[in-house]
Amino acid sequence: MKNISLRTRLWLPIIASLACLAVAGLLSALQARSDRMADRKAALSQLGDMAYSIAAEHAALAAAGKLSLDEAKKQATDRIAALRYGSDGYFTISDSNENVVRHAIKTELTGTNQSNFRDPAGTYVYREVSRVARESGNGFIEYLWPKPGGKEPLRKISVVRSFKPWDWNLIAGMYVDDLEADFRATTIRMFSVVALIGAALFGLVVWINRSVLASLGGEPAMAARLARSIADGDLTVDVPIAPGDHGSLMVALRDMRDGLRKTIARLAEAAASVAHATGEIASGNADLSHRTEAQASSLQQTAASMEELTSTVGLNAINAQQAEQLTREASNIAVRGGDAVGRVVETMNGIQESSRRVVDIIAVIEGIAFQTNILALNAAVEAARAGDHGRGFAVVASEVRALAHRAADSAKQIQSLINDSVSRVETGNTLVNEAGDTIRIAVEAVQQVTELMAEMATAANQQSAGIAQVNQAIGHMDSTTQQNSALVEQAAAAAQSLQDQAHSLNAVVAQFRV
Repeated sequence: MKNISLRTRLWLPIIASLACLAVAGLLSALQARSDRMADRKAALSQLGDMAYSIAAEHAALAAAGKLSLDEAKKQATDRIAALRYGSDGYFTISDSNENVVRHAIKTELTGTNQSNFRDPAGTYVYREVSRVARESGNGFIEYLWPKPGGKEPLRKISVVRSFKPWDWNLIAGMYVDDLEADFRATTIRMFSVVALIGAALFGLVVWINRSVLASLGGEPAMAARLARSIADGDLTVDVPIAPGDHGSLMVALRDMRDGLRKTIARLAEAAASVAHATGEIASGNADLSHRTEAQASSLQQTAASMEELTSTVGLNAINAQQAEQLTREASNIAVRGGDAVGRVVETMNGIQESSRRVVDIIAVIEGIAFQTNILALNAAVEAARAGDHGRGFAVVASEVRALAHRAADSAKQIQSLINDSVSRVETGNTLVNEAGDTIRIAVEAVQQVTELMAEMATAANQQSAGIAQVNQAIGHMDSTTQQNSALVEQAAAAAQSLQDQAHSLNAVVAQFRV
């Protein structure tokens, strides 16, 4: 089919259509003949049934004793032989031994045996009749037989109906030469119509061939080869154009080739420019991606360091708060110590005053002991004067004197101890005063430290809050940088894909030869 020209291809459907019309007409004629043959057979079957009913009627009369068997058969044969249908239809009766019981037209055949009779085609007619009657009892046979008054054997179809009680084969036939004549006439008319239609289609195809070839500008095979060459990228192929052709397919192919040549040339330039630009974009995106990844890594480290610093500052703030609390407690203890030292100073002052009073009392005791000693001496003198009367008093005076000496000695010892205690108390008082001054200075320093620690705790809390905000900002920056890094990677991948597509476009454009 590829090597068949367009003219031939346009003729093929017309020829096929005419052939289909002829076949359809022939099949229609054959179907009409078949339908008419079926009608003939149906009519013959009715005639066979009618003859059978006549024979059955007379057989019933004979069986009833109204007629003898011979008389019944004679009346039945007469009635059946007298039956006519159409212009040349009649009945024939034979038996199973091919004996003609009654022939309505050729009476000379009545009573003869026709087992060896053959028609011009070699068919043993009566043998076929006996066979059909024996096998089915009702059927059809075809043979050649001349019409009444004629000598030329014609095709005839007959129905065979067996009446077994009398061993009769009832035969009724119809000639079918008219069906063949009608079939031939119908076939001739059909072919005449097909010939007329073919003539009309011939002129139409000639006009269509000229119009289609003018529209194509050449054979479709040539146009297909040119289109295939252009599709394969060969834009240098030559497109032949007939003189005066301005609107055919060949002209359109030439214009398409020229347009594609210009378009591909522009595409090649654009593809080269896009490839160069995408290469630079891809390189820049790759560098930006590396820098962004490095920045993201640094921010992650910074964020980790800020988290550690935030934790450390938070611990420092907590420690500062605890130190402030401890400092406040130390300040309170120092204040209470200062108060206690003040009370100790007051107590030491009281002890020093009491010591002075004890010294005065001891001086009084010494004076009393001195006077008692003098009195004792006077008493001893008076006792000596009294003689024996004053001995007892002298003893008492002696004891009093001894007691005065002992009291004086004790008073001296006490005075010595008291003096030492007073000295010591004065020294302790001096030290306590110095300690009180020192504790007051320490309390003032602790209070200042407490104020500084409070300020440090406040500053640490503010610093912790500020660093937490900085840490949150750095975390947000880290998240943003990670997103930017992902976007940069996507942009780099898109640029690389664009570069690959640009190379592919260059490869596609390179397939065209301009």
